[in-house]
Amino acid sequence: MAIIGIVTGLAAERDCLACFPLADRPAVRVAGAKADRAAAAARELIRTGAQGLISFGIAGGLAPQLGAGTIVLADRVIDARGRTLLADQAWRERLTARLAHGHRLVAGPIVGSDHAIASPDEKAALARSTGALAVDMESHAVAEAAARLGVPFLVIRAIADAALRTVPAWLAGVIDAEGRPRFSVVAAGLLAHPSDVVALIALGRASTRALAALRRLALDAGPSFGFAPDSPGR
Repeated sequence: MAIIGIVTGLAAERDCLACFPLADRPAVRVAGAKADRAAAAARELIRTGAQGLISFGIAGGLAPQLGAGTIVLADRVIDARGRTLLADQAWRERLTARLAHGHRLVAGPIVGSDHAIASPDEKAALARSTGALAVDMESHAVAEAAARLGVPFLVIRAIADAALRTVPAWLAGVIDAEGRPRFSVVAAGLLAHPSDVVALIALGRASTRALAALRRLALDAGPSFGFAPDSPGR
């Protein structure tokens, strides 16, 4: 079986891959929603034998037509400096064909950010400046590491907070280094901003839909996610 490595930001995203038997499961590293940790994880996966990398998880929507649970199979990643890094076309096309039925799947650019993009106005401005469909905090780091070390990559991201949804800004510090929510920080945030409880409940429901979409995709994709290191066009 082809060797791939997967980088997620959250432990809940990693857990979507528990559908695979342990012996078949790809190597996974959790970056704790930090770009620098995602880059280090990507490099470590390559050093330990990964021949292809996937950035896998949830994302913020930038295109208003994309609802929670829509999967963005990005054709390219735009980094913080505006540089464009192309996902592996042959690999992406194979996976797209495998997932042709039963998934809300769109192709297009995704943009990386080193900080959370929380408000609809911020999302709209980022969409205008980049043309991206979605934003996350790990994919640009994974793409940069893959490009530097000559390894193909894919980005598979499910929309959680849609373009018109506001994410409370204080949530930016809620994820620990293991990719798990720090519930004491959540409790403190809600005590300081009790009006955010409705937004937090809505975000939780949307994230649940996004994670469910990722689990279904993983089951249909299989543990190799269509990776074929010796395919033509590489």
